[in-house]
Amino acid sequence: MILNNIPMDKGSLLKLTRNLIREAGIKPSKRLGQHFTIDPKLIEELGRLAGSLGCLSEEPVIEVGTGFGIVTRYLATLCSRIITIEIDERIYNIAKKTLEGLNNVEMILGDALEILERINFTGVVGTIPYSITGPLLGTIARSNAKWAVLVLQKDVVDRIKSPPGTKSYGSIGVMLNIAFNIDSGNIYSPQSFYPEPAVFSQTLILRRKEPKVEVEKGLEEFIKCIFSQRKRLVHKAIENCTGVEIQRTDTRVFQMTPEEIYRIYNKIKKEKQKQNPNTELDVYTQKT
Repeated sequence: MILNNIPMDKGSLLKLTRNLIREAGIKPSKRLGQHFTIDPKLIEELGRLAGSLGCLSEEPVIEVGTGFGIVTRYLATLCSRIITIEIDERIYNIAKKTLEGLNNVEMILGDALEILERINFTGVVGTIPYSITGPLLGTIARSNAKWAVLVLQKDVVDRIKSPPGTKSYGSIGVMLNIAFNIDSGNIYSPQSFYPEPAVFSQTLILRRKEPKVEVEKGLEEFIKCIFSQRKRLVHKAIENCTGVEIQRTDTRVFQMTPEEIYRIYNKIKKEKQKQNPNTELDVYTQKT
């Protein structure tokens, strides 16, 4: 496959990526998760899923991490409008050349976590560095995004899909399962990227539930707080996090379903707002 004079086979993408790294004068940063996609099967999967989820709407699709713009160029053939965000100025300057002439692509130099808080978008696509996975998923859950197609470390996808009562069931999975229907896609070896990461990756597909479940900062903090005490009895963990006493139970935090957690949160929220209608639920911090 050839895309705008860019050969889309693995060998050619590896050679191109190496050349662009030299041109940019960079040493890829592990901290920024700079492992560039060189697997055409992954690029095609991202495009296929984005297309099937509705990237032809008037609201933009956000790409987190432009890289050298190879994935962006492919998405631009399938989606109406793309806003692509890159944090590294040297890579951003190279990507501007790759994406030159594309009228449906807007490039932004900056931090995706900050930018996504300020704009509206219909969906998110990207290969996400581990260092920002949690904060980014929280931002997506709180947004109006209808869907997301993300490439994450496989162990993170496994944790997100873990059922209640298991060792890997945790706060990120609870929050996402409250807001989204969740599926996973193909698994990719380290050889799908350059430089090679130390772990396998997998595609995560998020589809917003209907009717929409509002995920606010207070809910996110509540979930994080009670899961910092995951093996405690539910009523003890909730009292520690909120100061509210609920009915005693033999159930432990990690055994509750996302739906049960959401019901308890809403019940506490309504009770607090009856006492003080102006109360903001930003008080969920662990009590020592």
